[in-house]
Amino acid sequence: WGRHAGSRPILEAPQVKSAESLPARAGQIVVPHQNAQGQSLGRSFAGQWEDWQSRPRTPATERDAEQALQDLARRDPVRAMALALSEANGMLRERLRNAVLKGWAASSPEKAADWALALPSADRRPALVAVFSGAAGRPAEAALLGKKLCTQIPAEAGDYGQLLISALTESGAYETAADFAQEDESEHGPAWLNAAYYQWAMRQPESALKAFGGISDPAARSHAFLGLTAGWAEANPAAVASYALNLPAGSDRAEALGQMLSQWATRDPLTASEWMLKNLNPSTDLDGGVAAVASLPSLVSQRPEIAVGWAESIADPALRVSTLTTVARLWSQRDLDGARRYVRSASALSIEEKEALGLGLTTGP
Repeated sequence: WGRHAGSRPILEAPQVKSAESLPARAGQIVVPHQNAQGQSLGRSFAGQWEDWQSRPRTPATERDAEQALQDLARRDPVRAMALALSEANGMLRERLRNAVLKGWAASSPEKAADWALALPSADRRPALVAVFSGAAGRPAEAALLGKKLCTQIPAEAGDYGQLLISALTESGAYETAADFAQEDESEHGPAWLNAAYYQWAMRQPESALKAFGGISDPAARSHAFLGLTAGWAEANPAAVASYALNLPAGSDRAEALGQMLSQWATRDPLTASEWMLKNLNPSTDLDGGVAAVASLPSLVSQRPEIAVGWAESIADPALRVSTLTTVARLWSQRDLDGARRYVRSASALSIEEKEALGLGLTTGP
């Protein structure tokens, strides 16, 4: 790894406030027999590294190197980074660098973040992804790091917060992610809260629902509910359907059913339609979700008769007509004759509305 670097210039390690200097130049291989404190790392790592250097490059051996440097970085990030930056292959060097940052952040998240922030702007974001990923193993410390970076660099706060949320939810620290988002008072908090509950409900809906029940602030509840229903509906629309039916009529019920219907109709329009016809009575609080589903281009393209049936079930007359118009126009793009036949026979459309559709829908060949 790096043995054949030659004279090609490589990315120099940025200067950081701490004492770590990471000199790594092309062709220079540092085999870490000792860490920065002079403690022996044993012969095993040095031997393994020399073995990896001598082996042909393959995806498997490259992954071995990434894992080895990530493990080494937990106890000696200076030596690990020197090895990573001595790699001549630019793409692999970046992966090794990020593996080191991930391991480093698992033990010293702030120092790893300082190092990543000193990189050129083009390299900074993937490096911080690795930092937050490594720090997420200790969720409370990761959240503190996220708050610090958002406060110190407010112009980048939206991105840093989202990186933290992604890392925490990826590691399963959903509650910490949700708490971080809910406690934030900036304009970014609602989006982070939505994202946290989306990921949480996709995998642990019962836990997400329980945590959601503890939110008292109306605005926070609204953003969390949007994420919760969207994530849960993506994973299990039938379960969301059962949950939504037990909600009182109102915006929450309409939102949950709308999310569920959209996901379910996209995947299995027949089953979703059968469920809707069996369980739902037309009502204005369902109209928005039904209209969104009926107007899905994918549904109209594959099963226009189902899309029409959904549109005709809309309770509000004006929305019903506008949705039928949208469905007919989409249908005509794929099957003009079929759309014409429907429009001619549609009792839900007046003569004026049929004529307003245009595209020659009311006059057949």
